[in-house]
Amino acid sequence: MDILNIIIILAIAVLLGYVLVKVLKTVKNIIINIALGFIVIIVASFFLPWLPSVSELIRDWITIILCAFGGVFGAILSIILYYFGVLPL
Repeated sequence: MDILNIIIILAIAVLLGYVLVKVLKTVKNIIINIALGFIVIIVASFFLPWLPSVSELIRDWITIILCAFGGVFGAILSIILYYFGVLPL
C-alpha cells in the first residue's frame, strides 16, 4: 500500500472514532433524560393528590410514551394533561 492509502484509512478511522464518541455521549444524555422523566412522574404522584398513583400511571401507555420520548418535559406535559382532564384518570 502506498502512503496515500494509509493516510486515507487513518483519516476515516479518526472520523469514525469521533462520530462514535459523539453518538455515545448523546445516547447517555438521552437515557439520563428518560430516567429523570420517570423520576419526576413518580415524585409528582406522591405530592400531587389529584394525580393517580404510580401503579396507575405506569399502566397508562400515553404517560410512558411521553416520558420515554420527552423525558422531563414529557413528564411535565403528562402532568398538565392529567390536570386539565385530557388524559383519563
